[in-house]
Formats: sequence, C-alpha cells, structure tokens
Amino acid sequence: MQVPPLRHVVPLTGLVFILAAASFIAGRQFGGSDTAEADRPLDVPPGPEVVANPDQTPVTSVPFWYVPYQNAEDKLPRYEQVLNGIRIGPNVRHTGLCSEPAQYATREQITGSTVEIKPEYLPPGTEVGTSSFMACAGHPAGTFIAYRVPPNEEDLAMINSGALDWFDAKHGGSFEILRYELAEPGYASDFPSGRFEASTVNGHPAVFGPPMFSRGFGRFEIIVWQDELNIITIVRGDSFTLDEANKIAIGATK
Repeated sequence: MQVPPLRHVVPLTGLVFILAAASFIAGRQFGGSDTAEADRPLDVPPGPEVVANPDQTPVTSVPFWYVPYQNAEDKLPRYEQVLNGIRIGPNVRHTGLCSEPAQYATREQITGSTVEIKPEYLPPGTEVGTSSFMACAGHPAGTFIAYRVPPNEEDLAMINSGALDWFDAKHGGSFEILRYELAEPGYASDFPSGRFEASTVNGHPAVFGPPMFSRGFGRFEIIVWQDELNIITIVRGDSFTLDEANKIAIGATK
C-alpha cells in the first residue's frame, strides 16, 4: 500500500479569520523600509520579500503583522533527516504494511483498530471538523481528523480595535491528528527542518517542531512512532503552544 503524502492540507480558518480582521487596524511596522513598502496601502499585505526577525517581538496592532514572519519562515531550508529513528523531510515516501492500493473506508471500519483516533485530551472549546479513513484489503490503515478552536468574539473585537495584543487574546486555532500504519517511521513534512528536535511522548520516540513563537504563534508539528504497533501519529496545526500540542499528542498515543 502506498500511503498518500501526509502534508499540512487543512486551511487554518480560525487564525486566518482573526489575522485578516486585525489587518485593518491602523499602524505600520515591517521588516523593510523602502519606498514601495512605505507606500503600500493598509489593506494590502506586504510582498514575499518583506521579512521580519523572529527574535523581534511583533506588534500585533500593525496591519498584516504576521506576514513578514511567515515570509521569513518560508525561506528557511527544508531537507531530509533522521531524528529518533524517524525519517522526516519534504520528499519522504510512506509505505504501508499492505501491498494493495489504499482505499477510503468508513468510520465503522476503523473503530476499535490501532489507527482509530481517540484523543484523551482536546483544548477547551474544540470543535471537530472533517475526517477521513483509509483501509487496505479491508484492513484499517489510517485516520485523519481536523479540529478547530473558535476565537473569543469579545477578544476578537478588542484585537481589531488595538486594545488587546493577539498573544494575550483567546485567539483560537486549529490542528489535525493523523494515525497511519506504516512499514517504517517516516513523515513527509514541509516544516522548517532546522526547528525539529528529538523528544519522547509516552515513552515513544518523537520529533517536535515548535511554533515560531513559544507563546503559540506559527505552525507546529509533533510526530510520534509506536514501534510495537507500526503506527505513526502526527499532531500538527497553528496557534497553540508546544505544551498544549504535546498534551494533545500524549492523549492521542495512549
């Protein structure tokens, strides 16, 4: 069974909604200071050439404050590496234990199997989104579930008015949990390779990709390999601290 690439595919609607709304707040502070950037209208995001140093504290009342930081992250290198015995990189291929083509399955076919996602912890206010299930020759082979935590509407209004910093707000976020049965540990990731670090989750080898800002802004990824089950679990998303993401991973791999 050739497993489809496990990539970050679900739009992070909660984060995008808040940041797009906040982009209309007056003010300006970006990485570039040339004439073209100075003349850019407030409702137009900066171009890909405008980057910010993630060591600088962002001013979240500035229109599109997040774009230069995302631009900087996009320019970081991606490459293949092995951490904790898990192969990670943008072109890693996943091979399942079954030699037949994978097919979509129903939730009922997956229930009770090793690839079923049964999270013991979800952040407060979590809403369940889309899901998909895979089988190979009738054998459960994979599960994907998307989740979203909506923003607090009062906090959103305060962000839009400039009265509340984004990092101090209940800004919500989104994440995904994936569990696949694989022949060997591997994960096709387009996360910045230099930010990955080896760790453990419930005693299993793991790799952590922390968000750009430790207070919870930016993408994160946690990959866990359960060797006794030949199961890889991925928790990935945006707008959560690494500690919160780790709680989700712990609850999804027990």
